[in-house]
Amino acid sequence: MYISKILFFLLLIGVFFGFQNADPVSSVKIMTYNIRLDFAGDDANNWQHRRADMVKYVREEQPDFFCIQEGLHLQVKYLAKNLKDYKYIGAARDDGKKAGEYCAIFYRKESWKVKKEENFWLSETPEKPSLGWDAACFRVATLGIFERVKGGVGSLAVLNTHFDHVGVQARAESVELLNRKIAALQKDYATVLTGDFNLTPDTDLYAGLNEKLTDAYTLTENVTEAHPGTFNGFKMKGDFARRIDYVFLDAEKMSVQSYRTEVPVTVEGRQLSDHFPVIVRIIFYNLR
Repeated sequence: MYISKILFFLLLIGVFFGFQNADPVSSVKIMTYNIRLDFAGDDANNWQHRRADMVKYVREEQPDFFCIQEGLHLQVKYLAKNLKDYKYIGAARDDGKKAGEYCAIFYRKESWKVKKEENFWLSETPEKPSLGWDAACFRVATLGIFERVKGGVGSLAVLNTHFDHVGVQARAESVELLNRKIAALQKDYATVLTGDFNLTPDTDLYAGLNEKLTDAYTLTENVTEAHPGTFNGFKMKGDFARRIDYVFLDAEKMSVQSYRTEVPVTVEGRQLSDHFPVIVRIIFYNLR
């Protein structure tokens, strides 16, 4: 009995000092979504037929962070104009200004503010717009350091990117580049990585992405999947088994409350994009 009392007392001390050294827990909802570029050849699936429904869907979901891939300048501006509760960071990949696709990060402006932002390229010269290794396209990553507008938990680092669909070496080198960036971020911030990585969970590169962070899908039993995969090619029927869109996070600083994919459709009953959105709710804290 005496030993039990001592152990209980020591446990109370540990819990007390643990809470003293950690910020309060915070819940954050993150959505990553390849919205498909505005391409005339998509005909009935063109952006012009989807854009209003995209805005409606985001308004309904109300994520803290809405991380997109493939958005062209006009698409990003349309979303910014019509999503009044959000601001965004990001740069077009071809010139760092308006040419080419964005990996923009939209964030709820009433809840978050940008402490720092950065765009870098998945290449041997990441500081400037450039083609990396054997990639078919310029590829960019957008990084934001965000903090709560009204107190709460410390800063959160959010990285969003889109890997090349052709270059095998480019994808491998991109993993290494991101891991170096993430290792530096983890020293000070809870870190999240989102995007379309053009690789599946059975690959060595997927394992490489899990070296610094962890696939949110694997961190919770609360999983709701519309389909096993995240790519649909605008088809309404199929097995849709190819999972290439992910949310990775720092499992030491965060846990996953829920993970889900959905099949949002337009008013005409078509796919809202050629990918499915991935929506993850996380809780995190920062050690002081």
